[in-house]
Amino acid sequence: MKKPDPQLFGRVLERHDGSAAESIYVGDPPHDDVDGAKRLGMKKEATLERRRG
Repeated sequence: MKKPDPQLFGRVLERHDGSAAESIYVGDPPHDDVDGAKRLGMKKEATLERRRG
């Protein structure tokens, strides 16, 4: 099991007695991080990485 599988996010919530409805996920890139959390029902927030140089 790996991201973006919603079961991965669900296991983390279970371990910490959390629920998708009461959680928000912040991550990048959208496919790997945000999509799995969204499919589980979590509120989501994507971030953009700004590279220097």
